[in-house]
Amino acid sequence: MLIIARAENSERHGDENTMSDTATAPDQPHRGTPWIARIVVLLALVGLIAGGYWYIRYSDTHPSTRDAYVGANIVHVSAQVAGQVTRVPNASNTAVKAGDVLVQLDASEFEAEETLQAAQVSLAQQEVASAIAAVDAARAEIAAQQAILTNAEAQYKRIADLVAKGDQTVSKSDDITSTLNQAKAEVEAAKARLTEAQAKVGGTETDNARVQVAQANLTEAKLNLSHAVVHAPADGTLGPVTLRPGDYVQAGESLFPLVEDDTWYITANFKETDLTRIRPGMTAHVTIDMYPGQSWTGTVESLSPASGAAFALLPPENATGNWVKVTQRFPVRIAMTNDRAEAPLRVGASATVKIDTEQAAAPAAKN
Repeated sequence: MLIIARAENSERHGDENTMSDTATAPDQPHRGTPWIARIVVLLALVGLIAGGYWYIRYSDTHPSTRDAYVGANIVHVSAQVAGQVTRVPNASNTAVKAGDVLVQLDASEFEAEETLQAAQVSLAQQEVASAIAAVDAARAEIAAQQAILTNAEAQYKRIADLVAKGDQTVSKSDDITSTLNQAKAEVEAAKARLTEAQAKVGGTETDNARVQVAQANLTEAKLNLSHAVVHAPADGTLGPVTLRPGDYVQAGESLFPLVEDDTWYITANFKETDLTRIRPGMTAHVTIDMYPGQSWTGTVESLSPASGAAFALLPPENATGNWVKVTQRFPVRIAMTNDRAEAPLRVGASATVKIDTEQAAAPAAKN
């Protein structure tokens, strides 16, 4: 019995030792695991620091903003004369070329005015011709009166000699003296009439004041007649056209907008802290929300001399007790080219702009 008990104890201890060896055996291969984990964590931290530094550096050299919008030159087509609309050949959103007819006004009144002013020019020219003829007549009258005066002077001399010899009476001398004085007066009167006639002429038919006034009125009438037709000032696309035949428009009244085709740009509002690195001529990368997956390349054209708030109708008043410092935004104009038929630029579209400040600034584009 004692031998059996010892054998059982020996077996029990052997099993415990076996279990202890079995329990400790798996831990031995994993004694280096904490060091590997530390290396992985360290590498991850280094990667995060390097990535953060790269991101900060990239953001610093590539300032960007989502506060950007597409713009273009917009002409507000207006009438230069008042009149009733007779024809509007183009509808809204229609592409037009420079010189195309946009609006036709009733021209009958302007045609009548042109005819009237042409007649006024003819009358003025006739008056000048008549005044010139009067000048010629006044000169001829002076010559005739001068001849009479010369004859009267000769008669006076003969009579005076005869009176001195006693061959003629004194009364005869008085008569010839009166005739001489009258002839002199007629000559002076003729000269006065010549001066008056010359004043009425005022110049030849080309430099006469009345003719020039009439010609100016005729030119104005012709201009008003030409303005009865409103032409497109440039190539572009019409905005909303609500004008209809029968409407009456006033001179200077805005009729509808025209978006020009030749000049497109992005107005990007950058933070003031980004402006120190932005220069005209730098390359800008543009994406437009309207066309996901597409990008454009533009050129920085100019930087605004004032913040957007400075041009507001009611600019902020910072000289107050509750003033709070806010980072201001300054508009930066970026020149663009609208050359994609499948993705045309449209005014007011939202855009995202990123400027590469590491590149040397090229010469800014000029419109």
